[in-house]
Amino acid sequence: MKKHFSLAIIVATLALSVNAQQLPLYSQYYAVPMLYNPALTGSLESTNLSLIHKSMWSDIPGAPVTSALTIEGPIQEKNFGLGAVLYNDVTDITHRIGFSGLYSYNVKINDDNHFLLGASFGVLNNKIDFTRAVVEDVNDPYLLNNTQQKTVLDANFGMVYTWTDLEVGVAFPQFIGNSLNYVNENSSAYYNLKRHIIGTAKYVFRISKSKPLTVYPLVAVRFANGAPLQYDVNAVLDWTGKGWFGVTYRSNYAVGINLGVRLNSTLRAGYAYDLAVGTIKTYSGGSHEIFLGYTFGGKESKSSEENADRMKQDLLTDSMMAVLKMQNNDNKKKIEELKMEVDSLKQNKSNAPSNNNNPTNNDNNPTNNNNTPTNNSNTPTNNNNKFNTTGLNEETGNMRVSYASDFMDEEGKILMPNYYVIVGAYKNKDGAADQKKKYLLKGFPLSTIFFNEKKGLYYVCVAGTTNQDAAETELKDAKYGTPDAWIFILQ
Repeated sequence: MKKHFSLAIIVATLALSVNAQQLPLYSQYYAVPMLYNPALTGSLESTNLSLIHKSMWSDIPGAPVTSALTIEGPIQEKNFGLGAVLYNDVTDITHRIGFSGLYSYNVKINDDNHFLLGASFGVLNNKIDFTRAVVEDVNDPYLLNNTQQKTVLDANFGMVYTWTDLEVGVAFPQFIGNSLNYVNENSSAYYNLKRHIIGTAKYVFRISKSKPLTVYPLVAVRFANGAPLQYDVNAVLDWTGKGWFGVTYRSNYAVGINLGVRLNSTLRAGYAYDLAVGTIKTYSGGSHEIFLGYTFGGKESKSSEENADRMKQDLLTDSMMAVLKMQNNDNKKKIEELKMEVDSLKQNKSNAPSNNNNPTNNDNNPTNNNNTPTNNSNTPTNNNNKFNTTGLNEETGNMRVSYASDFMDEEGKILMPNYYVIVGAYKNKDGAADQKKKYLLKGFPLSTIFFNEKKGLYYVCVAGTTNQDAAETELKDAKYGTPDAWIFILQ
C-alpha cells in the first residue's frame, strides 16, 4: 500500500505540473510579445535584448521559478523578423530548459492592414529529480531512480492581424505535443507536452499627440486540453520616452500591478507583483517579476515611431493645405487685378479723342494720355492689396517672422510656410543636436533641426502647425525647458 501511495504522490505532482504550469506565466509579456506568439518577432522595429525573471507563490516550497533571455530584431528591407529564446523553468521536482529560434513574416495588405505569420523551432529538455520527491519510503521500488531527463523537439506557430491600432492574434505553443516516457525496472511515468491555444486582442488609444501618451487594453485567453480555460485582462498606460504602468487580472488566480521606466533611449526596466486571489491566497504568498531590456541603436518602439510618423504626415498635410490656400488667394487677387486692368483699358478707350489728326503729333495721343494703363493708379503695379513683404525677419516678443525659403530641414528640403516652435538657435550643429535630444526625451517626438545658410544658424524646432493658437499652446509646454523659446512664422 505504501508503494502505491508513494507513486500516487509523484503522479499527482506531475499531473499538477502538466495541467497548471506547463507554460511559464509571465506578467509583463506585452513588453516581449514574441514570448507567446512568434508572429510578433521583430515587431518593435529595433533589435532588443530582454531578460525576465519570475518567482511565484513565495510562501510555497517548490513553487515555479522562471527565467527567460530573448533577443529579436527586424530585417525591414525584407519584411521579416528573427529572434531567439532561452528559458529555464523549475517547478518542484520538474526542471525544463528550452531554446528556440523564431521567424516572422509581415504580409502587407495596405498601409493600415498587415497579416503576420510566425514560427519557432527548438529543443526542450525536461528533467524530473525524483530525489527531491517527498515520500514516506525513499526505498520504495516504485520510485524511479535518481534524476530522469528527456530531450525532445518543440515547435510553436502563430499569426497576427493588425488594422491601424487594432491587433488580434492566435498562437499554438507546444504544437507537436510530444510525450516523454520515464521508465525503470519497476515503474514508469509519463509527461505529456500539451498543445496550447493562446488568443490575444489589443487596441491602442492615443491620448496626446504632442506628448505620445497611449492606453491599451490587452486580453489573453489560454486553453489546453484537460486544463480549465484561463484569461488575462491587462490595462497599460504607456508614455513614450518615460515608462509605463499596468494592472492585470488573471482569472481564478491573481491580480497584479506593474511599473516600468525607460532610463534612456536604450535601457528600460520593469517590476510586476501578483497577489493571489481565491482559496490559494491564504497560503501562497505573492509573485514577483523583474524585467530588463536593452535596445541596440536606441530606436523607438513601433508604437512611438508610428505615432511620430502619423504626426509628421498630419503636419505635411496641413502645410500642403496652407500652400494651396495661399495659391488660391493669390489666383483670386490676380483675377481681380486683371479685371481692373481690363476695365481701365475700356475706360481709356471710351475717353480717347477721335483720330482726325496725325497720331504722332496729336497731344491727345494715347501714348501721352494720363489715363493710360501705365499711369493708372488701379493697375497691379500700384495695387495696395499685393502681398506685403515688409516686416520679415522682425523679432517681437514670442513671435518672429522670416522667409520659409531661407530654411532647410535635416533632409535638405526647403521648409513650407507654417508656425514653428523654436527652442534654440546654435552656430554649432552639435549644440543643436544636444538640444534636440533633450526635447525628444521630454516627450516632443517631432523635434528636428532647421538650418539657415544665410545666417549660418541651426534652429531646434519641437512642433509645427498652420494654426497660431495651436503653436502658442505648444510654446507654453516648450518654455518649461527653455524660457526664451519663440514661434517662427515662416512665409
